[in-house]
Amino acid sequence: LSDRLSSNLLSLIEYKYHVDTRKEQDFDQMQIYFRCCGSTSFKDWSLSPRFNSNNTAFVVPDSCCKSFEHKCAQKPFGIHPSNIYYQ
Repeated sequence: LSDRLSSNLLSLIEYKYHVDTRKEQDFDQMQIYFRCCGSTSFKDWSLSPRFNSNNTAFVVPDSCCKSFEHKCAQKPFGIHPSNIYYQ
């Protein structure tokens, strides 16, 4: 990704995803279509207030999952779930 696009996606994750339903849906569809997670990696979701509020689990949106299952991307902090896309 270009630096500008990457920066815009990170900003969306941090400031808009959790407050704008339309942006959330669009971002989820983008991740599903491109089989990705975050701007450059799944770790980008640690910036989101919606997904970093729990110190005991690293959580990303279900749209990051390779095979959809509700709460498929929740694992103890520091452990990468095998069912999510790395990039």
